[in-house]
Amino acid sequence: ALLSGVMFPLPGRVTNASTKGERRRLHNSVMVTAAFIGGSFSGLVCGPIEIIMIQQQRFGLSIVQTPLTLYRKFGVSFLGRAVSMACGREAFFTAGCLGVAPVLTRELRERYGVSESTSKFMGPIGAGIIASTLSHPLDTFKTCMQGDIEGTHYRGVIHTPR
Repeated sequence: ALLSGVMFPLPGRVTNASTKGERRRLHNSVMVTAAFIGGSFSGLVCGPIEIIMIQQQRFGLSIVQTPLTLYRKFGVSFLGRAVSMACGREAFFTAGCLGVAPVLTRELRERYGVSESTSKFMGPIGAGIIASTLSHPLDTFKTCMQGDIEGTHYRGVIHTPR
């Protein structure tokens, strides 16, 4: 709920900033870009939450003990481990859901004459395929890095995909 509370309003804010509050039909690129930017900011929230969750599962500590132990061992910097990957994952996911899906739906209907019901079915499916293809590798890299908080096997963003 917290993540959705961050993820969904931000694309609207970005859209309003790009249109200066003017209500008009949005260009496809504005829809996708606003969703991408808004989604990327939600990674700043979910990244630190997920590292605590992953480490809690790894060591079996309580929800309070886990962040305290991580703080004592690594300082506050542990919260930033793989946040860039979380931001990227959330950016692609949100761009797919809130940007590409409505764009594909509209394009199928207006450009190709596909019925409304079919375009509302096919647009999100196509967007989901695109978004998952782009976001899942980033999620895997993020999870590897956050699981290996010591950096023994996954030293950083550049080294993790190898």
